[in-house]
Amino acid sequence: MQAKKAEAPAAGPLPCGCPGSMSRSLKQTAAPAPARAPAHACSCDGGECGGSAPASELMNWPVQLRLVPPGAPYLQGADILLAADCTALAVPDFHARYLCNRPVVIACPKLEDNGPQIAKLADIVRTANPASITVLRMEVPCCGGLVRVAEEAVALAGTGTPVRTVVVGVDGRER
Repeated sequence: MQAKKAEAPAAGPLPCGCPGSMSRSLKQTAAPAPARAPAHACSCDGGECGGSAPASELMNWPVQLRLVPPGAPYLQGADILLAADCTALAVPDFHARYLCNRPVVIACPKLEDNGPQIAKLADIVRTANPASITVLRMEVPCCGGLVRVAEEAVALAGTGTPVRTVVVGVDGRER
């Protein structure tokens, strides 16, 4: 007995075949925050840290550069946040400070090949015509490659899209 082939979705196959890679615009819904200890009560001894959990500002999925579809509606004319993978972990108020009303794309200039990153981001810039790109990078030298990725992608796309850089330290503060 021969297995029946699965039909591809109308929009074409997903880049990696994983349903979790399907492009989505996320709508924010207010959910009650779980009760937590006050922020000053954090004791890093295995107990819970932090105050009440703020609402997520994430407005798109997927977020990984290689998975983001260039024609996604949430990218059109937007101020795209190109964030280094580590920034969300270093900045305690990452969502409130950087994600509000911005689609986010994440990448790592040290652990990923920059050639495909530049080509993919150039495709996004050509297709989505973003108003700007804000690069959020860590202070460590290897993270400077993310700025180069953005600048080379814009040059390759030939659009002149403005690129702004924000550098954060490992302590989460802007430099």
